[in-house]
Amino acid sequence: MKARLVALAGVMTGSAVFAACLWGGAADAKPSAPQPPAVPAVTATPGTGAPSAASAAALPAPSGDAPATRGPRPGAAVPDETVTFCEPVDGVELQMDVYYPDGHTSTGEAPAVVYVHGGGWTSGSRSQGEGTRYISSLLQAGFVVFAVDYRLSPEYLFPAHIQDVQCGIRHIRANADEYGIDPDRIGAIGGSAGGQLVNLLGTAEDGDFDLVGGYEGYSSEVSVVVSMFGASDFSDPNMAGHNAAHTRVFGSADPYSEELQAASAVNYVSSGDADFLLLHGEEDPVVPISQSAIFEAALATAGVDVTFIRVEHAGHSFAPTGGTPNPSANQLVLIVAQFFSDHL
Repeated sequence: MKARLVALAGVMTGSAVFAACLWGGAADAKPSAPQPPAVPAVTATPGTGAPSAASAAALPAPSGDAPATRGPRPGAAVPDETVTFCEPVDGVELQMDVYYPDGHTSTGEAPAVVYVHGGGWTSGSRSQGEGTRYISSLLQAGFVVFAVDYRLSPEYLFPAHIQDVQCGIRHIRANADEYGIDPDRIGAIGGSAGGQLVNLLGTAEDGDFDLVGGYEGYSSEVSVVVSMFGASDFSDPNMAGHNAAHTRVFGSADPYSEELQAASAVNYVSSGDADFLLLHGEEDPVVPISQSAIFEAALATAGVDVTFIRVEHAGHSFAPTGGTPNPSANQLVLIVAQFFSDHL
């Protein structure tokens, strides 16, 4: 992926699924903060998958694991600014929240992570969802974090969602100097519907979806993706029970339709894709874990660096399913921060 982005830089010109969620000023430095504690390493062989949940469980767990709830959490990070990004599409102005790490200035070249919320593509916002749990640890690790909104269904059908998120990436890259980030080190994290969208961010190439919102001279691609319980292949038979509801989002209930095939990240996989960390509850009743298993196999076959962690005793959003999730919620926070630090 990094090689692909460098090449692009050279040409720059300046039913259950929907029942659950449906599916359920940077120049001034911030005061310095103590260095975050070291994050235990989680390793995987490039292109071959990841450690099991049992090996990840060897990580020391901070006390007081947070429950896998949706929406903002107590003590959540507060954005430093909110900006409108891209030209309005269909009259809709899109906003993103920007979070800066302590001591950051606009003269810096920090790596960036973009958070894409879930909500079945029909609800939710940039301040909600499982991914908000990870913002504070990413800030401690030195990342600038952007949380983006996108147009929602059923008023706006796919590919509106991915087009808006891609425009957010281009906006960030075009304004890298103002945000104090390295335009070649941009990653993404998302869960559920947001997971499906970051799956596309990490695999689809510029031009696979029509560009909207401006910044056409900049790449929409990212280098590293953390995808949590996101769909990747709508033709998976395990998704058959959800097909009827897909009409509200994709305009078709046929899993082999042009629309749902276009929404399936597995169809875009190639050797130049982003590095991936896939996190999925083994007992997810909303997005079956087969979605991440299929995606991991496709990425590994293409030679992409992919890590897949199956979370034991966990359902959608890593909600407990009769046992203690393993890895725990706090262990996953450490794993995610370490993965971005190692790969971005």
